[in-house]
Amino acid sequence: MAGEALSRVPDVQIDGDGVFKYVLVRVRGAGAPAKDVVRGHGWAEYHADLFERTAEELARYGLSCECLGGGRLSHRPEERKIHVYGYSVGFGRADHAVTTEKLKAEYPDYEITWADEGDCGWQDVGTSAYGWVRGRASLATWGMGPHSDHTVGTDLGWFLVTTSPPAKTAATAWLRSPEMREAAATCEIRTWYHLSGNCESTQGGHRQHQLLGSEDGRQWGRMGSSAPMAGTEPPAPCHPVCLFHTPHTELVRPGGPSSSPQSWQGSICSFGYPRMPCTKGTLGLPSGLNQTEQPVLRLAVALKDEVVGLWQSPERSSAGWHQLVAYPGRITEQFQLIFSLTQPSTCGAEVALDDIMFRNCGLSEVEQQVCEAQESRCRRGSCLAQHRFCDGTDDCGDSSDEDVVQCENFTHCSFDHNLCGWEEVAGSLVWGRNTSLNLGTSYGIPTRDHSNNSRTGFFLHMGSGPTAQAGGTAQLSSPTFQATNSCSLVLYCHLHGSATSKLSISYVTNFTKHLMRERTGDLGSCWVRERVDFNLTDPFKVLIEGVAGSGGTVAIDDLILSQGCVKEQGEPVVMLPSQAGARPCTADEMACDSGDCIAAELACDFADTCADGSDEKHCGTFLALQTGEGQMVGPAKARTPPLGPSGPACTMEMTYHIHSDTQGFLAISVTDHTTGTTQLAWQTQGRGSTTRGRVRVPLGERSRPFQVELLALVDLQGSESVGVDNVTFEQCYLNMVLPTAAELSCNFETGLCGWYQDLSSDFKWVHSTGQGQGSDHTTGSGYFLSVDPSVPWSHGQRAQLLTSLQEPATAPRCLSFWYRLAGPQIGTLNLKLWLEGGEEVVLWTHRGTQGSIWHRAWATLPATGQQRYQVAFEVLHDGFLGDVGLDDITQTVGPCGAELSCTFEVESCGLAASGKGTWQRQSNGTGTTAGPVADHTTGTAAGLPNPGEVPKLGRLLDLVGGKPSPSCSLVLPSRAGQGLQHRGFSPPGHYMVVNTGRVSLPAGHTAALTSQPYQPSVSAQCLAFWYQLSTGTPGSLRVFVEQSTVRRKVLSMSTMEGSNWHRSQITIQPDGNWQVMFEAVGAGGDHGYIALDDLHVSDGACPEPASCDFEQDTCGWSSPLDPRLHSLAWGWKSGITLAKYPGPEQDHTLGTRNGHYMHFDTSVLGARGTSALLESPPLPAATDSCLRFWYHMDIPEHLCEHCKGREEIPSLGLIYESGGLSLPTRGPWTLCFSSSWAVSMAHSFWVLPSQQRMAWLGGLGGSCGLGAAASGELRVTLQGAAGQRTVWSVAGHRSRGWQGAVVPVQSPSEFQVSGATLGCRVSPGVHQRLRPHLPPQMSFEITTRRWPMEGTVALDDIMYSAGVGCHSSLESPVEEKPSGNFVAEIVLSLLLALLIVGLVAAGGWYCLKQRGAPSRTPTASNSPQGFDNITFRDVRTG
Repeated sequence: MAGEALSRVPDVQIDGDGVFKYVLVRVRGAGAPAKDVVRGHGWAEYHADLFERTAEELARYGLSCECLGGGRLSHRPEERKIHVYGYSVGFGRADHAVTTEKLKAEYPDYEITWADEGDCGWQDVGTSAYGWVRGRASLATWGMGPHSDHTVGTDLGWFLVTTSPPAKTAATAWLRSPEMREAAATCEIRTWYHLSGNCESTQGGHRQHQLLGSEDGRQWGRMGSSAPMAGTEPPAPCHPVCLFHTPHTELVRPGGPSSSPQSWQGSICSFGYPRMPCTKGTLGLPSGLNQTEQPVLRLAVALKDEVVGLWQSPERSSAGWHQLVAYPGRITEQFQLIFSLTQPSTCGAEVALDDIMFRNCGLSEVEQQVCEAQESRCRRGSCLAQHRFCDGTDDCGDSSDEDVVQCENFTHCSFDHNLCGWEEVAGSLVWGRNTSLNLGTSYGIPTRDHSNNSRTGFFLHMGSGPTAQAGGTAQLSSPTFQATNSCSLVLYCHLHGSATSKLSISYVTNFTKHLMRERTGDLGSCWVRERVDFNLTDPFKVLIEGVAGSGGTVAIDDLILSQGCVKEQGEPVVMLPSQAGARPCTADEMACDSGDCIAAELACDFADTCADGSDEKHCGTFLALQTGEGQMVGPAKARTPPLGPSGPACTMEMTYHIHSDTQGFLAISVTDHTTGTTQLAWQTQGRGSTTRGRVRVPLGERSRPFQVELLALVDLQGSESVGVDNVTFEQCYLNMVLPTAAELSCNFETGLCGWYQDLSSDFKWVHSTGQGQGSDHTTGSGYFLSVDPSVPWSHGQRAQLLTSLQEPATAPRCLSFWYRLAGPQIGTLNLKLWLEGGEEVVLWTHRGTQGSIWHRAWATLPATGQQRYQVAFEVLHDGFLGDVGLDDITQTVGPCGAELSCTFEVESCGLAASGKGTWQRQSNGTGTTAGPVADHTTGTAAGLPNPGEVPKLGRLLDLVGGKPSPSCSLVLPSRAGQGLQHRGFSPPGHYMVVNTGRVSLPAGHTAALTSQPYQPSVSAQCLAFWYQLSTGTPGSLRVFVEQSTVRRKVLSMSTMEGSNWHRSQITIQPDGNWQVMFEAVGAGGDHGYIALDDLHVSDGACPEPASCDFEQDTCGWSSPLDPRLHSLAWGWKSGITLAKYPGPEQDHTLGTRNGHYMHFDTSVLGARGTSALLESPPLPAATDSCLRFWYHMDIPEHLCEHCKGREEIPSLGLIYESGGLSLPTRGPWTLCFSSSWAVSMAHSFWVLPSQQRMAWLGGLGGSCGLGAAASGELRVTLQGAAGQRTVWSVAGHRSRGWQGAVVPVQSPSEFQVSGATLGCRVSPGVHQRLRPHLPPQMSFEITTRRWPMEGTVALDDIMYSAGVGCHSSLESPVEEKPSGNFVAEIVLSLLLALLIVGLVAAGGWYCLKQRGAPSRTPTASNSPQGFDNITFRDVRTG
């Protein structure tokens, strides 16, 4: 039967026209071989829509299926063509080759093609296991590699990354492009690199990515965003490269606002950049990499006869993404590009590659254009400016502009044979004539000449390497030329390796030198074209001078003199200026106008060093945009000389005007040579009219050298123009002390006071009023500082807010501040102290969401002796959903008092140790005392993974997170480090621990840990803390509260169930200052420990364990921090409306907008997180207990399509119990009915003796129809050592106000309640095994099978009553609904509920009677340990 049904399933069902998504599905029937089918339709918004519809149709015939992947189809019936391409974010890329064969069988007369644009035709061509794989960042390993891709700037994007090289051997990984036909002279290649790791060790464990590739790790994969661009054909995550998915692709020139070459004209940096063979950008080593043996990344172009280098990585650079821009020059034959990474045997570093792009690489279309007055026609029909002819570059693309006959009157010197009449000036440094082949591959050396674009071509060069003369200027002089008004010189220069290198072009008449052009700085590994026109009435000589800075090289090639440059006949009449008696400045010096020499690094450092101040005179000037000679396409650029160092308040001010359409722009960027980065600092666009203004651009604190770069692009063929004037640098002197420098106290209402933004990163603090995140703390309507890690394309690893350098502190001070850490995946906020000289001290840190609520924190700034210091607030980019706020910083004299909240992540918070034993702060990886595997705060631990475990985990998580299945289950540790441990994961957390072994703490001896005095402001306070006792004989932990020298014992324990973290809370009713003492008592055991973590004091009496109204805090309820779980965090907020964090406008406790509750926005579910867990602290064993809570849902009706307008009630199941063995009669089912209300049913269950926890599962997965979690589901789950069970659930629905629920709980052993949002639904017959090393727990869970899914879920007033039954457990109290039919609906709902309960009871009674069941007491059962509930079948763990 199954085989017959399978044979009737069509192989292909697709739309007859258009571009649409498709899925490749494998269909199975019992006893029949599987078959693959193709389904593609334009109505599907997501690939999951296609798969779900297909699964529904197949289920009617008793067939099952799985999705093998997805993509897109372009069906063009008029051309009889189908193209297969693309991929699915959720299901991955389908095997397009299989799909193509299926389509060919269905459409035999069609031309059907396919392409894996994911890798864009690039291939790994290495011959060893050292290669590249497709990967993406993992927050579980933040800090060990790219924390995000470059395309989208988050952990969802993909990149290519090198695999680990073979141990103890040098290796090279190779990547080759598809074959390309030819490239225009303007061709530009851009890509981004990220280098990280440690070259001093090759030990394992440095892998940090989720890797998807071949088993041997030798596969190249897709780059770029994880989501295809809608409506594109083919899709282009690396769009320009994806143009080359077929061999011999011809490059195409994209359009732009203007094809006119432009450059800056002025006295400083007055040339534009030509788009000739050129590379620039940096990729180097972070500070931790060995400087003697380091990996080298190279980019080369492979021609028919040779491989020519384009770029190689510099010796050092900062960590992070760095851009490489390469210009291969005019290539007239087929070619390929090759990336190679060579690592020495001792290097464990790795390189990631992202966003490969090609620009302006195609020749202009062949057509007969109408040429302007100053243009001439190329042979192929295009027009070219006349001064572009005979300039040494094939601009036409057919060499007609460089025709030998046409250019016969030009004098061209390529230095291939000699100097062509040019002469080296006696007494100066020597220009060397050489080739790249002879000079080698040292950084800074030209990789090819300009004339031939070849390693064997000649050029002139001078450098400052070990064999070069120290300092000085190399001079090259032309013959004497007659007076002229039509002489021009074109040359190509190469300045690379040093920011202080310089090339100048002058003319000399009557012993006087006149400067015409000057180039300064590192222009990259490129040949830059310069053109100088001479209009003189006297004979003259041209003088070319080069000065190579430290580590740099200056080179020139292709000196071309126009036909108007006529040599003077007879004796030379022009003499060069005499150098006798003048002390030349060295390469590392600059000359003042007075003739004195000063160190080059003192120029433009914002302080006068020359006596005449000339070292600061030319650091900024007027620049106007004119048609220039040095640029083919793209914006004009002009740089300042090297600047710095600068102070934190440094700003650049200038006036500007721009007259342009909306495609024109003016921009300012900052190139930092220390970090190897270029950042956009300011920009403005044309508006169709003239715009004038003055702008103030913050530059901030920067090391030397950095350069400010002006960029502009307007259409100069018309009346457009742009100009800059009055450029000044304000408050830039490094040691400048501003009046506000010491103002650390700040409410940010009128500015930043004494705080400054770190501008070296594009991840920044923002001075704002909230923008949907919430109001400020000071007034509720004022300003505060915030950081939003979800801002697209923000690639920095940290956002820092700094003070200026403070004077030494002779006494400690207290710094208090209000902060907010909100969002389902927010990272870390640190407070640091930087001592002058480099030492860094972390004063305070917190990670993970604290809700959309302001919290106060304190940290003591220590005395610094004679050292000056800076204070910094730092947000790490280790989360991508949420925001961080900072407000009302206050500095007071003296140290802070007792800290109300202490995680021990920074220090011991003033707790003093005493007694025989010693309490110490440590992590599992740093301490000398045996202790917990992981701390409680972060759940992290130190350790190494088993070989291959991390990549397998990454692949598994990616599949589970990205390919939701109708029935799947994955349970991982809720605390990182309590399962898989890895040194590359988040830094190990800390706790306080004491060794209770008899050697360290003999029997009866004590070790005390005493807090500083707490100063209460209310009549009752709650002391909460987490503790752990080792197995065996750990001794006992006693807790005392001391007031007015009277000590009272409030807690004592000597054993606990399992080596897990447990929470305790004590209500204190102080009559004055009080202290808490934790005392460990030795028991004489061989080994043992007692540990403490997360000490917290809050106002008000403690609630019952696991009970919480969420008004003061979350009472121990928390979301796991482990990013490997694909779990997002619940938030904590009030009813105040926040656009970024939606939720009910009133809480349940107070019924006002000022009341608080827990909430979750389901729209954030997706690849980053497929679940939202809210877990209780561990709870003790209890009999006949009751859990009550209130929940609020608002899920749009269209998200539950199966009910078709009807409402849902929770999934119900029926259990018959016999001798402790529970057998469900059926899987979960959902009743849809027409009433607008649903009843939340409570379910009893038996628990066998084992560790368990209760879990609140906040899930939004409706189960209408097929039982798929289409609209979401909120669940309550009990989790214990044997597994986890859903004990209550409700499907997603529209808002009905706050709803009540009651759940009876019977548990003879310890358990917890926990909750989550999962991306897959567990079906009947599938159970979830509990993660090892975890205490029992109860949780709320939100589940869904489809995302994005807009909606909100909220929880409030959780009440857990131990030992007190629910009494009327089947009633679910509901809040009044403002409706005229409210009473009638309640009555109908209750009658329906009673009817269902009656049927359940009757069925259960009948079944039990038939079976003759013995006692149902769990302890009377002889079955293996385990437990059941209404959702799952039996779990057997014996």
